[in-house]
Amino acid sequence: MSGSRAVVESARFDHTKPILSACTHPGEGSLLARFLEDRRRLARALAEHREAPAVVLQVAYYRSTWRELALARLARGAGRRLLLDVRGGSVLDFLDRDSDPFVRTAFRRLLRAADRVLVQCASVVPELERRYPRVRFEWFPNFVPRALCRADLPPPRSPGAPLRAVYFGAYSAAKGLPELLEAMRGLRSTKTPGVELHLAGAATNADLERRIRDARDSGVIDHGPLDPAPLRELLDQMDVFVFPTSHFGEGHSNAANEAMMRGLAIIATPHHENPRILPPETTRWLDRTRLVDSIRHELRFFAEHPDELARARAESLRWVCDQFTDERWIPFLERCLDEICEGSTSVVLKTP
Repeated sequence: MSGSRAVVESARFDHTKPILSACTHPGEGSLLARFLEDRRRLARALAEHREAPAVVLQVAYYRSTWRELALARLARGAGRRLLLDVRGGSVLDFLDRDSDPFVRTAFRRLLRAADRVLVQCASVVPELERRYPRVRFEWFPNFVPRALCRADLPPPRSPGAPLRAVYFGAYSAAKGLPELLEAMRGLRSTKTPGVELHLAGAATNADLERRIRDARDSGVIDHGPLDPAPLRELLDQMDVFVFPTSHFGEGHSNAANEAMMRGLAIIATPHHENPRILPPETTRWLDRTRLVDSIRHELRFFAEHPDELARARAESLRWVCDQFTDERWIPFLERCLDEICEGSTSVVLKTP
């Protein structure tokens, strides 16, 4: 759970006036049918809660921006303040590279309609402030529930046990999975202590499915899609999270947060937001110009240096608990809501 939806579902507020939360939902039927249902839900909530001073509107998928813009205008027309929570990846990548000028224009208008805009990536805030000087932008990263973080440090790896690395999320070439599989094949032909690679997710195309099948003899174990509880159980058995992404528009990775909250060491590319969200002292950074060799080198490093592995695992847990939990970011969101409502106390109310 991340962003303002975490606040909506946390029920931790104890104030007097509700803040309405709107978010276009996947649902059934056509895009138009889903939009009309979202609009009806928000209109009904605005009518039922006339005392609500503001609406939190979440944008999770840029290409649906025209729908969010219509909802923003509905909220504004009802005289409500608007807090825009942009949960997608790099906003600038979208604004600069998207091929649809209609969608880009709708997104710019949506930004200008808000009293404040929360963005997932800290690195884009200065440029957004330069482009839209009348809009106030705030960094609001993805975060995790503190209650789900490990309560203790991970146990040390047993002598002679294989290093257990994990990759989870979308099985995608842009996330570096083909290079990771190739690196595992190379490790099998060296004298490196045993390394296993566990995968959790689903392939996006037939070629990746074939590559994963072919890599089974190289220490690769594919668990397929996992629900949150089984995924946490798998992560608790792992040592290292490998994240060799070069994905267009990569933002604040929820997978990285989840790996750190279970105390995994990190191997990652210094791509987009990664240098800001990952532990600076213990993350092993990959060289993107020689990615396969670099992955192999860093896996070998942790396999051969158990003390460094233990230090990196402890630092990952400390880092996420200090930087990216609800204990830090829900109070921040409360302050933002109070400020845009001109000091009125507020509670988030989930629309039906």
